Amino acid sequence: MNVILLLKRFAIANVLTGVYSLATLFFIALNYIKNPFKNWAPKVKLEPPSRLSDPKFGVHKYIKANNVKLHYVESGDPSRPLMIFIHGFPEFWYSWRYQLVEFQKDYWCIAIDMRGYGDSERPEDVSSYKLPTLAEDIRDLVRQLGREKCIIVSHDWGGLVACRYRDLYPETLQGLVVLGSTAHEAWADALWNNDEQRKMSWYVFLFRMPIVPELMLQTTEIFEKSMLIEGKPTVDLQDIECFKYWFSKQGAFTPPINFYRANFTLQVEKKVHQENIPFLFAHGVNERFLGQKLTENMKEIYKFIEITKVEDSGHFLQQEEPKRKKYELVKSNGCRSKNEKQLILDDPLFVYILSATYRMSLTIQQIILDAKRLAGRLKERETEADALLTETQTAYRQISTMKQYKEEVDTLNEASRERPRGELIASIERESRLMRDVQRENGELRAALEDHRRALELIMSKYRQHTEKRIWESRIDFTSAINEKQQELIRQQAERINEMTSIMYKAVNMDAHGDTRREEELYQRLITENKGLREMLDISRRYGSDKPYPPMEDKDVQTDGPPLSGA
Repeated sequence: MNVILLLKRFAIANVLTGVYSLATLFFIALNYIKNPFKNWAPKVKLEPPSRLSDPKFGVHKYIKANNVKLHYVESGDPSRPLMIFIHGFPEFWYSWRYQLVEFQKDYWCIAIDMRGYGDSERPEDVSSYKLPTLAEDIRDLVRQLGREKCIIVSHDWGGLVACRYRDLYPETLQGLVVLGSTAHEAWADALWNNDEQRKMSWYVFLFRMPIVPELMLQTTEIFEKSMLIEGKPTVDLQDIECFKYWFSKQGAFTPPINFYRANFTLQVEKKVHQENIPFLFAHGVNERFLGQKLTENMKEIYKFIEITKVEDSGHFLQQEEPKRKKYELVKSNGCRSKNEKQLILDDPLFVYILSATYRMSLTIQQIILDAKRLAGRLKERETEADALLTETQTAYRQISTMKQYKEEVDTLNEASRERPRGELIASIERESRLMRDVQRENGELRAALEDHRRALELIMSKYRQHTEKRIWESRIDFTSAINEKQQELIRQQAERINEMTSIMYKAVNMDAHGDTRREEELYQRLITENKGLREMLDISRRYGSDKPYPPMEDKDVQTDGPPLSGA
């Protein structure tokens, strides 16, 4: 929908809301001027009328559905099919009093007070009254009652809720009866595209305004003017008092008006519903609020629907024509469609419409549709069967592969069992002998390594003792080493030290499998000791005789030689 059309509808809605609000305020002011001493405030009734507690209508109960406490009246045998009655505006469960008495013989009847009405909970938020939420109230009510399916009989706003329930949960519905009502899509389309319906629904625009509609309903005799019909005693003043009892309470009109405020829309999308559910749509010939355009829209939206007109009836059908008498269903000469029918009664009987839901389930169209559904299901089952066959073949191939694998394993096991036992024992003994030989050789190697370590420690100990002795002797003879004999002695000592160093180096090289860290420590010790000896020799030369010593061959301990670990 384009923006220009939406803006146009928005402007029209606001203009009509303003015009109707001003007109209503003018009407209220005019009535006040005419009767200035009249008490216009609704008279609150403390005691409920006796008819509301009449046991013939059923038992009053409460239930928590969709997080809202709902009040309802129950009658009939709970083992029989469930039939739920949903009232409209401005009503409550009492508008179904005749049907509760009539159908409790064959059905388990539940007449509810929708949220915001009667003794049910009244949420304050306007968004709490949107149609999907109201439909969910009914769905959860059916669950809480322990049922999966039900028959719904509805009127006015109850019809809008029932149609939305049918759209959302068709699988839970055995039959639907809509009296003096329509679907929300059909109503919204007619409101914007049909001048007649827009004039008949003038109050819808007024209800968008806050406070004003509540004030109008409280200061006018809405129930007397809308429900009392001359010549029809089915609604009397005592019944009107029952309605006034609940709607005279403080703020009682605001939640019902919020139904209109929450679901007012500027655009609508009509979706065709082809579910084959028994659906009876009935209007009174004297209907004042719903035009012919709604009937046409309902035919477009619902493929399977039986449309009926009730002669000599207005908007409140279930209260105007409740008695069961002789009736006859015939085609009307003035019908605009083969789906539209007219109910002609010797004495108008509206209860017939409720039982008509079971007739519709045996129509030719239903049989054809059931046959199509069955064919579709057979095709689905055939596809599933093919898929199952393919899976079975795959599983069979896997089983064959597993069987072949098992046969090979069994062959190998059999061959292993046929192997000579003596050969296995001999093989085990050979492996045991080899293990013992390895263990014995390992022990010998460890013992040799320990002997080598002890020998090396002994050599190092002797070397340290000899070195200390030579140093001490050098210190003693140091000051007297002034002649050639002493010089020769020092030279011999240096040669012996060098020889010992060579011997130690060879000994270290022989330890190919020794501890690397210990060898490196020994290597560093030798370097330190040799450095000390060299310093002693230098001191001896510096403080000894002035006679020069003969040159001494420099036999280092090869401290710069290759690493000991590399021997």
